[in-house]
Amino acid sequence: MLENKDIICVAFPAWDGNYMKSTVKIMSQLAKKNRILYVDYQYTYKDITATWMGKQDAPVRRMLGIDKRLRKINLPENAVLHLLTPPPVFSANWLKSPSSHMRFLNMNAGIVRKSIVKAMQKLDMKNPLVINAFNPFVGLPLIHKLNESSTIYYCYDEISACDWTKNHGRRLEEAYLKKVDAAIVTSDGLLQNKSALAKQCYLVKNGVDFAHFNKAAELRLRNRNSDIIVGYVGSIDKRLDFQLLTHLATNLPDIKFEFVGRILETDKVNALDKLPNTKFWGAKKVEELPNFIKNFDAGIIPFLKNELTAGVYPIKVNEYLASGIPVITTDFAPLPEFGSTITIATDQEMFLQAVIENLTNDSKEKRKERMEVSLRNSWENRALQFGEAIQDVLNTKTHSPKFTKNTDTSGAFA
Repeated sequence: MLENKDIICVAFPAWDGNYMKSTVKIMSQLAKKNRILYVDYQYTYKDITATWMGKQDAPVRRMLGIDKRLRKINLPENAVLHLLTPPPVFSANWLKSPSSHMRFLNMNAGIVRKSIVKAMQKLDMKNPLVINAFNPFVGLPLIHKLNESSTIYYCYDEISACDWTKNHGRRLEEAYLKKVDAAIVTSDGLLQNKSALAKQCYLVKNGVDFAHFNKAAELRLRNRNSDIIVGYVGSIDKRLDFQLLTHLATNLPDIKFEFVGRILETDKVNALDKLPNTKFWGAKKVEELPNFIKNFDAGIIPFLKNELTAGVYPIKVNEYLASGIPVITTDFAPLPEFGSTITIATDQEMFLQAVIENLTNDSKEKRKERMEVSLRNSWENRALQFGEAIQDVLNTKTHSPKFTKNTDTSGAFA
């Protein structure tokens, strides 16, 4: 177990929000035994303008220093985390020229560094461990400038497949991977892609707040809905196979298909929403999700199979399993550790038949097995693996040969 370390997490994910973030969950767990400074998402002047126009909800008062930028967040089990909102930076991703883009990044990094150093002085952090969460845009110009003992890159998505990083993401990440001491990735696909560049590369997959999502199983027993509902929880975005969803809803008219999550593909959602057996609930707080999942008879992961999804290990798979419901997914990425606990379909018709089969032949024994699998993948266990990877980096930094390491030690059904 990793203990008594000063850790600065330079994050891309904002601490707050209506969806589960692996960075937030891992840092919350590490905060039980370590001192964490979480550097929040670096908002831009464009975000300030959008907030003033009512189109966004950025923490403008903290960004401008009207309210305190450094806050103490109280977490469960008496854990504490320090949350820093940096000053606003300049939008740079629109720049096509690598040299012009890098000049802006250096300027932004200087703004962020000044804010971090001030927080470090207040917290008396001298040689922190830096964990950069999917943010080479700030990480690359900041490396070795925080008097850090080590730098680790936490990669939970394929940066080259993201629209917002298409101009510079791959180039910057590749350069950053060569400079950091190690990378920790969340999927088999990412392990394969990133280990060629990183000095050390560890695999720590996403976890689940088991107790929270297991509430859905308990609620289902008391509030059984007469409708048969197949559900999806998560962002409704370009990863989803809308042709598959249309095929399912059209050919299974007696089954309701419900979607809970922020909607990013409005036109496609509007077309699917015209079908009589579909319903979109929009974004909900994590605390509310069990009240929706309790009505699901099965959970689906209808992802397209492409470069964007090849590196995904979906958080929702363990959330579904924690609630005891069957899981049907496309073959978008390798998920071998789940074995027969989930059903993987390779085409539309196979997916449709898998939905029917799982709804027809579910049992108490199968629900129990699913929950046992999910329990082994709790965020507590994932954080232990994450900490083991960090400790290994610290122990072997100066003399270890390049290698890849799978820290997932929870067995065949990790």
